[in-house]
Amino acid sequence: VYRERRALSKAITLLESQAPTKQEQANALLLYLQREQQQQQQQQSNGLPESFCIGIAGAPGAGKSTLIEAFGKYLLGLEDEETSDNDNDTTTTETPMMIPH
Repeated sequence: VYRERRALSKAITLLESQAPTKQEQANALLLYLQREQQQQQQQQSNGLPESFCIGIAGAPGAGKSTLIEAFGKYLLGLEDEETSDNDNDTTTTETPMMIPH
């Protein structure tokens, strides 16, 4: 779907659909894309995965963007820095919980 805006748009619509037949098609699409990604990773890295994908979902206002920002800062070693221009901002920076694998 790289650089295919129309195909990407249709895929997103398909994934968001609640219709049972559309959900079956969406599952098939996700399985296909997962297999394609795994094959590309194996070809590029001689069978060793170089990266992975994390999916974050939730209701509006659940804190997805806040989690992503905090996790990004953690990975970059910036978790102790507060970068707000607002003097009245009462946001605190918390270190995200790391789950061992």
